[in-house]
Amino acid sequence: MQFHQYGYVSEDPRIATPQGYGIDRPEDLPDEMDVLIVGTGPAGVIAAAQLTQYPDVNTRVIERRPGRLEIGQADGIQARSVETFQSFGFAERITQEAFHLTEMCFWNPDPENPENIVRTGRLRMTRTASPSSRT
Repeated sequence: MQFHQYGYVSEDPRIATPQGYGIDRPEDLPDEMDVLIVGTGPAGVIAAAQLTQYPDVNTRVIERRPGRLEIGQADGIQARSVETFQSFGFAERITQEAFHLTEMCFWNPDPENPENIVRTGRLRMTRTASPSSRT
């Protein structure tokens, strides 16, 4: 149960209700818009998320994929992403729930047998990883 300035609500109060151009928008792209973001990679998604703070800015994201991404593609979150999440106010929540890696391995096709992969590097994670920590 959560309470906030408008009384009891059953949903997460950190999630804003849709407003601005995002409500009942047409499927087709209009002839003019304020911001068109091409691609839903990290930069495109963060730009779109930041622009949601300005509902009067007509923003649209287009992607060449035929539909929504059904499962995530990331295996982890980089420190720079966590810094970006601070601007959205949920970085601490993620880092509290996260599994912290102490080592990362790099894999590539085996030059002698390309249908297999071989480990080509290993990086031990420390507070300040240096090039000498690679083995």
